[in-house]
Amino acid sequence: DALAPHARYAVASEETEPALGWAYTGFLEELGQNPDMGGAELGRLIVDSYIQDDQRIVDDQARADLLRQGSPMGGLFGLFGPPTAEQVAQQMEQSSTLTAVDLAAMPQLMDSVNNLSFNLQEASQQDVARARTYAQSFTSVFGRDVPPSYIDLGSFAQLLKRESGDSRVAQAADQVLAALDDAVIAEKHGSKKSGATGVSIYFPNSQLYRSPMTGPQSYTAVARRFADESLWDDFLAYHYTGRSFTPAAGAVAVPERGAAITAPGTGQIEVS
Repeated sequence: DALAPHARYAVASEETEPALGWAYTGFLEELGQNPDMGGAELGRLIVDSYIQDDQRIVDDQARADLLRQGSPMGGLFGLFGPPTAEQVAQQMEQSSTLTAVDLAAMPQLMDSVNNLSFNLQEASQQDVARARTYAQSFTSVFGRDVPPSYIDLGSFAQLLKRESGDSRVAQAADQVLAALDDAVIAEKHGSKKSGATGVSIYFPNSQLYRSPMTGPQSYTAVARRFADESLWDDFLAYHYTGRSFTPAAGAVAVPERGAAITAPGTGQIEVS
């Protein structure tokens, strides 16, 4: 959303990217041969070439040098002879993601997220918490001791349809999925990120939400434009503090200091 006023297309990753980064040589050669290509086509090239066409993988000498530089894959494949480009690419892309987005579709996506946020007030928050827990998640920037704070928006919407049992929530989730389909023009993900659909959203657990360093105080400052224009921060405040909101809510939602923050997903464990 923050990029929408400044560009037509954006390419970014939901997950942290491997050290190789983008396969610049592959898509820049294509751009050099066809400098009149549009932004959408270039975005698709960047996504399609990601990892698979990296020169440090496809070139035999460069691949050998890469594996000698301390890559853990060197030891993994060393017992079975030099790995092929396909083997290295397959190994490196297991946890990777990359997305090309049409930023002109962001207003429609924002509207659908706002509609979902408002309707989630009528859903069981325990069911919502369950969907958050099982949605595809990505590496936590807050360390390994806490669950990730960013989840895949499409994965979350799909799980809400299954878990909530509320027709309005299911309809709102369908609108989000349709808006994502319009916004995402190219997407790829590895086998270990099978629930990735292209766009992630901030949904921390109660531990992170309670902390000024990782909760709404810092989130709404970093993502100020999104917080100003969306109801997502209002929903998070409702989910964790019970503070209701209207579709016209416009102010950034940060619970008052000392507000009671609950964990809707907590409960007894049953073994059967």
